[in-house]
Parts: sequence; C-alpha cells; structure tokens
Amino acid sequence: MTRLLSILLVGALCALSGCVTLQPWERGLLNSRLMDDPADPLATLADGHVDGAREAIAGAEGASADACGCN
Repeated sequence: MTRLLSILLVGALCALSGCVTLQPWERGLLNSRLMDDPADPLATLADGHVDGAREAIAGAEGASADACGCN
C-alpha cells in the first residue's frame, strides 16, 4: 500500500511541476523561433519564403519588382 501511495505521490508531483504562470512580457520568449521544431522541413521552407519576401520588400536582400511578389 505504501509503495502504491509513493508512486502516486511522485506522479502527482511530476504532473504539477509542469504548471507555470507567465507574465505577459515573458510570453514573447516562448513564441520565438528558437522554440520552433527544426525537424519540420515544410515549416522551415515556408518561414524562409516569408522572410525572403519581407526582406526584399524592405530592400535588405535585393530589389523586388512588386510588393506582392508578382513579376
């Protein structure tokens, strides 16, 4: 009985240790690209495409004919 109780207690402590309250200014850290899964190749390609379009519009990585990406 005490073994079962100790296993349940350890399980409950592990489950409760994942609960965290964040302040609004701390949420931006969890939303950064460092927290993304790098193993998803489709998301990586999509992010690269979006970043390339943004940088071309801003003029940082070359000239763009139109802001919409049309040639």
